[in-house]
Amino acid sequence: YVDVLEIAPNGDIYAGGLMAYRSGDEFLTKTQLNNGIVHDDIRSITFVDASNPNIVYMATDGGINKSTNYGSSWANITGDLAINEFYDFAISESDPEVIIGGTHDNGPLHRESDGFWTYISGGGDGNSCEMSNTDHSIYYFSRSNSLYSSLGGSFNMGGIGYPVAL
Repeated sequence: YVDVLEIAPNGDIYAGGLMAYRSGDEFLTKTQLNNGIVHDDIRSITFVDASNPNIVYMATDGGINKSTNYGSSWANITGDLAINEFYDFAISESDPEVIIGGTHDNGPLHRESDGFWTYISGGGDGNSCEMSNTDHSIYYFSRSNSLYSSLGGSFNMGGIGYPVAL
């Protein structure tokens, strides 16, 4: 998909969506620009100096990135701002500090009572989440049309199947 188009001061066309591209010949050819971008899903591309098209800014679901070389490489300039979009979450009834949450593009995250978040499994959308009412080490989450279970802390990363009724 393409969510954003921007024309650089030198006339190059930049397109962003799941990936980012630059073209100097109206997209007869293109160069992919995601080298060094911390997160895909490009939401905005902008140029702040009309006399210097080398400097490009790109906003993604994971923050703001800056390039000083036409988008050939990128530096994340978001700083210490933590960014995540949660689709769903579940909180332990026995310990309300324990949380599991499904995030957009970053998979499911799990928070223990010490407040530290860990990734449960890599990438993709972490969607629906549920936690056992009696044992917060048992929880379930969906990702990529599959349902997963912690099984007491040892993950079965094979999908249970789709659709699933619990």
